[in-house]
Amino acid sequence: MLSSINPDAILSSPAIRAQRTAEILREKMQSDTKISFMEELYLSSADTMKNLLQHQQNDIQTIMLIGHNPGISDLAGRLTGGEILKIPKGAVLALSLPIDNWNDIADAQSSVDFFINPKQFKYARPTATLKHLKYFMDE
Repeated sequence: MLSSINPDAILSSPAIRAQRTAEILREKMQSDTKISFMEELYLSSADTMKNLLQHQQNDIQTIMLIGHNPGISDLAGRLTGGEILKIPKGAVLALSLPIDNWNDIADAQSSVDFFINPKQFKYARPTATLKHLKYFMDE
């Protein structure tokens, strides 16, 4: 499953565990995408993460975001209109956003491509839409 995902950007918290998670995921995806370790993602709020996403270049179609709770769960809840309220450690959430520009991200507008709880072993393939945001929870 992961080998079918190739993000245009990987944004990660600089925490050691998050860095290792980003490196492992990039290896599993067989991707050469550069990982950007960003201080802004260390224990950041949903607002901070959303602001960071809104300032991404519009030629980026898929972003992988690796962060921490409670901020990443709060952001997922806002973007899904409460469909996803808690992202446990080690979970993977993929969202599709019906936008052409990252600046247009609004609450309750995304759809869930897939949500993988760490206890699950079966993976679903994401659907193709305009913009994708993949969350990988580290801690």
